Amino acid sequence: MKIIMARPLKTGIDYFPLDVDFFVDEKIVAVNYEFGIKGEIAVIHLLCAIYRNGYFIEWNEQLLNKLNRELPGVSVGLLKMIVERLVKWGFFDQNLFYSSSILTSRGIQKRYFEVTRKRKSKHASFPYLITTNDNENKPEPITRTMTQPKISELPAPMAHSSQAVIAGNTDNAKCLDRFFSEGNAANIETLMMNLSMRPEEKGSLRAIAESIVNEWNVTSFVHLDYSDWARHLINTIRIRLQEREKGKKVNVKPKTPTPSNNSYQFNGGFGGQDI
Repeated sequence: MKIIMARPLKTGIDYFPLDVDFFVDEKIVAVNYEFGIKGEIAVIHLLCAIYRNGYFIEWNEQLLNKLNRELPGVSVGLLKMIVERLVKWGFFDQNLFYSSSILTSRGIQKRYFEVTRKRKSKHASFPYLITTNDNENKPEPITRTMTQPKISELPAPMAHSSQAVIAGNTDNAKCLDRFFSEGNAANIETLMMNLSMRPEEKGSLRAIAESIVNEWNVTSFVHLDYSDWARHLINTIRIRLQEREKGKKVNVKPKTPTPSNNSYQFNGGFGGQDI
């Protein structure tokens, strides 16, 4: 009699969708500014490790050493710093990281279950859920203990309502106040660091932002929600600063070198040194 062994349930996936705007996402831009291309590559490797495992992975010494082997030139200390920043900026769920050393997020889980929606997973367990899994009949998410304060995601401060704000001519002022509010101070500080601006230049940053918003009022530019508004503002600020820097370089007049006593000068003739 031939015994047929049941195939073990597959938890990971062989591919995952990567948004075309991945590298202009504010969290990834922040990683790039602080760690350069090494930070971006580390994020991709982390996502591959997570989706290979399923929709989460434990952040431990084993994973740290594995990534260190996969990423020549990226030290263990640098990897730890990159993960800490990703958690701080909301790329990974902070509660699960601090309570269980788990790397995952609402977006990661949503994409995972979209890819695996056709799998037969009636008897599979789904720990560390943040979202509701469509494959299961309303699975209960695990109980999590808050061990660290909630830090707002870039660029929108979490202290405000999660409901979308439709930004038109009448709401640009409200969005601007929200952007520079005390609840978003940490994000403004990070943004200024990314833009190579000093803390005392916050007034200058606000003036640039107000100038941009005034242009939006004139052109009746409409955004989908506050996050879209803030993302557009940050990108436009970055462009304005780059244009200003280019303008400074263009306006700088090259200094005429003062000839030394030993340097040759044309005397107007055609003899001696002038030949």
